Amino acid sequence: PEVDAWIAPSAIGEAPLATAGTGDPLMSRMWTALKGPSLCIPVSTGEQGLPLGAQLLALPGDDDRLLQVGQWIEHMLENP
Repeated sequence: PEVDAWIAPSAIGEAPLATAGTGDPLMSRMWTALKGPSLCIPVSTGEQGLPLGAQLLALPGDDDRLLQVGQWIEHMLENP
């Protein structure tokens, strides 16, 4: 493929407190319906110190490639 992965917000805003549930799945609905693999990674924190995430997306069947991209991004975030 011409692209290894796409990146999109994983949620609208900061993660909710654990007692409030997992949050609104709006940002992942379309990709789930298309049966493409997705991987959420924490990239920052919000005003309350809770995670802000990014969602990595790939074509159906590209699970291994997506995990490789996720590992690369994790390494880059830990070693800027």
